[in-house]
Amino acid sequence: MAPWKQILVGIDGSPATRTALEWAGDEAVRHGWEIVALTAYQAPSPPLSFGTVSVHEAQSAGEAASKSAEQLLLETIRDVLGEDPRSSCSPG
Repeated sequence: MAPWKQILVGIDGSPATRTALEWAGDEAVRHGWEIVALTAYQAPSPPLSFGTVSVHEAQSAGEAASKSAEQLLLETIRDVLGEDPRSSCSPG
């Protein structure tokens, strides 16, 4: 069986996940592994109304939630691991 060569870190922007990402960065350097960082989000429910919500409005709300989650993930990675996370987690 091949050894694992990735460290999975869930990111929500909290201090605990920032600490976990910092630890993962140190371990990635130590072992020559890569980090897989992820986040999750819940698309907003359509507003309650007496009318209908267009498919476009619902998609726009979901896309906004997705972009917000992606921005949080990228900002956290940059804050903790630097502007070029690949270089800060490369062995050597």
